[in-house]
Parts: sequence; structure tokens; C-alpha cells
Amino acid sequence: MRLAKTLYITQSVQDLGTVIYALRRNIPVFRLWCICLENGRLSVQSSRSLCLRGKDPLVLGFGMGQAETVEGLVAFVEAQAAAGADWSLYQRDTAEKLFCGIEAGKEA
Repeated sequence: MRLAKTLYITQSVQDLGTVIYALRRNIPVFRLWCICLENGRLSVQSSRSLCLRGKDPLVLGFGMGQAETVEGLVAFVEAQAAAGADWSLYQRDTAEKLFCGIEAGKEA
């Protein structure tokens, strides 16, 4: 799976380095859910299903637990819309056009 240059991460993700290490090696992380962009669609998927499927979505962020990750997805979309993101510019291999220059990081 591919990770975006800027990741949107919810507050409960404690050890970011370990999470990224595991995802890059297709190791599922217990309770970790990912915000994915695949074929022009945003979705929330468990890290286990991503590792077992063998597909290559672009991971935009993640959180611990499905409900928290869905809330993170809503906050991500609202932040992108407020910044004037043009979702029609999405191209499969170009994440930069999606982000409109926003540095996403841990929520305050």
C-alpha cells in the first residue's frame, strides 16, 4: 500500500513510527483503520483487510477504531473543502493535487 506524503492521523494513534513500519510491510495493526483513496473514492478500511487484499490504495490517514476513523474522515473532507480542494483533479498517482497544500497532522 502507498502512504500519502501528508497523513491525517487521529489523536489515539500513539506510536506513529510503528504503525508506518507495519503498514509498509503489510503487517496488520490491531484496531487500526485507514482512510483510503482508491479509484477516485474515499473509504475507511481495516488495516487487516488492506494487508490481506493485496491491493494498492493510497492511504491518506488512519485512526484507532472504526468510529474514530470515520470521524477523522469527515474532519479531513471538511478541511479539504474549506481549503477549496478540487476533487475532480484526482489522478491515481498524484496525491499533491488532492491536498491543496494543506499539511495534515495530529489534531489539536
